[in-house]
Amino acid sequence: MPEWSWIGGHLLVLRHYLDSYPPDTFVNIIAAHMARDLGNPDMFYLDLWPFLAPNLMVNSPEAAHRCLTN
Repeated sequence: MPEWSWIGGHLLVLRHYLDSYPPDTFVNIIAAHMARDLGNPDMFYLDLWPFLAPNLMVNSPEAAHRCLTN
């Protein structure tokens, strides 16, 4: 999981990735870059509090299938 803080969740980590791409980049490209840097886990949480609820980022078809069938 990316580095988390009590104040902003993963906003600081997300900011680091957003700054390295053009402003109109799709979020799935940024999430794929984050997953590569984390060692390509099947899934990880991205907490964007206070703006959004935590998101489960799924990075493999097998993990997506497990989420849908359970």
